Amino acid sequence: MTKNNAIKYLFCFILITFLFNFKAQDMTADEKKMTKTKLTIQVPHVNNSKRIYRAILLKNGLKVLLVSDSKVNHSAASIDVSVGSLEDPKDQQGLFHFLEHMLFLGTKKYPKVGQYSAFLKKNSGSSNAYTSEESTNYHFKVSHNGLEEAIDRFAQFFISPIFNKEKTDTEVQNVNSEHQKNIPKDYWRGRQILRSLYKKNHPANHFSTGNNITLKSCRRESLIKMFNKYYSSNLMALCILSNKSLDDLEILATKYFSDIPNRNSIAPKYPENYLDTANGLRILKIIPKKNIHQLDIQFALPNLTKYRNEKPLQLLGSILGHEGKGTITSHLKKKGFISSLSAGGYIMSSYSRFSFSIALTENGKKNISKILETVFAYISMLQSSPFPEYYYLEQQKLVEINLENHEEKEGTNYVSNITSSINEYGISNILTAPYLFPPLSKSNEKSYYLALKNLTVKTAIVSIFTQNQKTDQVEEYYKAHYSYEIDKELGNKLKNVSFNFKLHLPKPNAFIPKSTKLISPRPYLLVYNSLNEIWYEQDQVFKLPKTHIRLQILTNELQKSLKNQLLGRLYTSAIIESLNEDIYPMQIAGLGYQISNDFEGINLSFNGYSSNILEFFDFVTNRLKSIKISKDIFLSLKDRMKRSYLNRDFSPAYQQAFLLFNSLNNKNYYSIKNKLKVLETISLNELKDFVKKRLFKKVFIRGSVYGNTKPELVQNAIENFTTYLGSSPLSRKDFPKLLIAQLNKKNPHIVLSKKLAINNSAILSVHSFGLENPKMRGAALVLSKILNGPYYADMRTKQHLGYIVWSFMDQEEHNIYQSFIIQSGEYSADHLIESSNNFLKNFEKVLIKLPKSDFDKYKKVVIDRKLEKPKTISAQNNIFFKQAFKKKGDFDHVASDVKAVESLSKKDVIQLFKKIINPKIGKSITVLCYGKDHEQKVLDTTEIKLKELRSEVKYE
Repeated sequence: MTKNNAIKYLFCFILITFLFNFKAQDMTADEKKMTKTKLTIQVPHVNNSKRIYRAILLKNGLKVLLVSDSKVNHSAASIDVSVGSLEDPKDQQGLFHFLEHMLFLGTKKYPKVGQYSAFLKKNSGSSNAYTSEESTNYHFKVSHNGLEEAIDRFAQFFISPIFNKEKTDTEVQNVNSEHQKNIPKDYWRGRQILRSLYKKNHPANHFSTGNNITLKSCRRESLIKMFNKYYSSNLMALCILSNKSLDDLEILATKYFSDIPNRNSIAPKYPENYLDTANGLRILKIIPKKNIHQLDIQFALPNLTKYRNEKPLQLLGSILGHEGKGTITSHLKKKGFISSLSAGGYIMSSYSRFSFSIALTENGKKNISKILETVFAYISMLQSSPFPEYYYLEQQKLVEINLENHEEKEGTNYVSNITSSINEYGISNILTAPYLFPPLSKSNEKSYYLALKNLTVKTAIVSIFTQNQKTDQVEEYYKAHYSYEIDKELGNKLKNVSFNFKLHLPKPNAFIPKSTKLISPRPYLLVYNSLNEIWYEQDQVFKLPKTHIRLQILTNELQKSLKNQLLGRLYTSAIIESLNEDIYPMQIAGLGYQISNDFEGINLSFNGYSSNILEFFDFVTNRLKSIKISKDIFLSLKDRMKRSYLNRDFSPAYQQAFLLFNSLNNKNYYSIKNKLKVLETISLNELKDFVKKRLFKKVFIRGSVYGNTKPELVQNAIENFTTYLGSSPLSRKDFPKLLIAQLNKKNPHIVLSKKLAINNSAILSVHSFGLENPKMRGAALVLSKILNGPYYADMRTKQHLGYIVWSFMDQEEHNIYQSFIIQSGEYSADHLIESSNNFLKNFEKVLIKLPKSDFDKYKKVVIDRKLEKPKTISAQNNIFFKQAFKKKGDFDHVASDVKAVESLSKKDVIQLFKKIINPKIGKSITVLCYGKDHEQKVLDTTEIKLKELRSEVKYE
């Protein structure tokens, strides 16, 4: 998935290397096989980076980037293949996605199904893959000690997959389950309808996922044919990240990947024009599953590949998606027409796209033509305006600052992004080209205006998602109802839209960082009194000119009633709307904040460059008691909240299972019906009165600050904020608490049931360990790690019950659980829970037979995870906050946990398994969610029954 949001775009991956050329002579036949060429790579300066790189080209033409970093928690690797779903045969839609699945099901060297996954799980690892339109990406992470064996197994995917004949037939069901999972999702439904409008003979008009119908005729021979045609080393890119040296990584890459065949394949290319011109504006009206109001505009653009480095679509996306004064978003929000807008584009190898996604209000739903007029008026203004040189230079500067001061990434997302980018940008510029804006030139202006020139009525498709529209067609694969028309009158109006003087380019940004110097360390408890407890720690790990602030304003007001809970949620939404226009330039400049509410009160976090962050902090915190939104915007926020509650009936089945579980597990639960009823009664004046008189009447502010800001300045900022609130202190004994259900002997096994409005079933089986202690937590983690692999292999790989199969340990407050989830489009919840329970009944035998060496590996996986270091300043500060407040100042709790895990025996874990699984001893809550067309044996849990169950459990 490509993200074009301008703010997120600024925070990117950076790497470092020094490389030289190498020539081999007079080698033996075996040595020739190991020949590779070292390549030169362009590298920017990165502060405090210890990461080093090497780029090589193997003898078989495989492009390889090696990354060595002593600080990474896991090793990881990825291979990207330059072929994707656009190459699917018309009579076998989804074939390349199916091919991606099949490579996981055995190779000549490792033929056993599930062997790869089981090995990774035993070694702190995981894996995944995805098929996009033009590439297929495979990736994994693993412990450093497990890297070589994982690489050996991984490389065999591309050397000798066996395409197991038996699994070829059964794996279609897993592909079909993945498709069924997506059927209720409006994104997939809308995308497929959009594709149906593309030229019929163009590959872009396709169904990429595949199902059991489109793949019915797909035989093993078809998969092998496509594999042999395109899975060629010259169309692949490999990235390996580890704490091992570059020399060691080069040996691994050469040893295990040189045998991937080079078939000298040519990456497929496609026609540039995938959309016919129309004599008017194309309009799709789509009935969504969820109660949403959304307007999407997609523009078909020509091939912009040669301008990829000039970043024309990133620049346009940043301007058109800007939320400051004078922009499309600002103007339409003031009109009360929209609640959000995003814009961005993507350059593919043969053609390009640019899109708007706009969330509409109720009022906006009635004024779509006016919204479109504003969008096209702004585009017209850009087309006739001089090139925004100042804005380009701002983006260029911000990216450079972020490149120099980024926080290193790791894991599968990191390596998969690298390999997909290598196949787009080439390996020599992979560290800079995807991110940096080049020096300003005529080419920048040319590409900018070329993209702008094609943002026209004749290249546009408008999609309107809302209920109660007239439709006359049904899409083939997702059965979505829609209509299609070409509106000549509106099209002509938009072509000649008049200039709107209220619209203008974003103003120059005054918040671009001016200083990136570091200061000396000084960690301590910064503020401690009846209103505040603020911890401070100077960054000595990342050594970046950034700071993260996390605050929690504790208040009992939100727990007092359902109305107060809803007022709290409306409050945070209203604050975001109140501040958005003024804050957007600050966010562009690398400053960010988040505000949310929960049972404890109001949560705030701030992050960004230290030179500006306290000014930003003051700006936000000194406006928290002021709700400055219009009545129309308030009604829009209420409507958005209302629809979010109504749309829960169309959430994925497993998510609905969690909601039903929480209705019993959490004491402060209110039904959707009651929430909607109370929500209707809340007015803007009532919200303002609540914030002014009650929300902050009694509070306690606790927080942590980590980074590169002078502590005395932080202390002043906290004192100013506390004075602004003007609150009385909340006594510690009155701090809000989340109360969780504790099952008892009278009712140790509870079953909840619900019939769904979607055609997927799901089960959630939650087994309670009770209240935590270090030894129990350690044993539960080890047990969970042992369960994960076999449960997944049995439920998904062997029985093909569904695409979503999870087993995991979870914790809420001080309560620990082991949970099991399965979602299926094929099987009823009764069948799923029976299969899950049968597995658990027989798993004790597996535990007993588990070799001590394997048990010790699982313990090591848990310990390694406990000892992982955070990779960002925000992650470090979140741990700091947790230690200070959730762990009650126990800053050494990790050491206690590690000691507890080290002392565990296999007997301890077996006894724990018996305790939580054995029906005579264990306690559990089982949730059965039935798809609308699936047979249901257990009747729905009514509100009356739920109330009765809640009265029988103890909450603490």
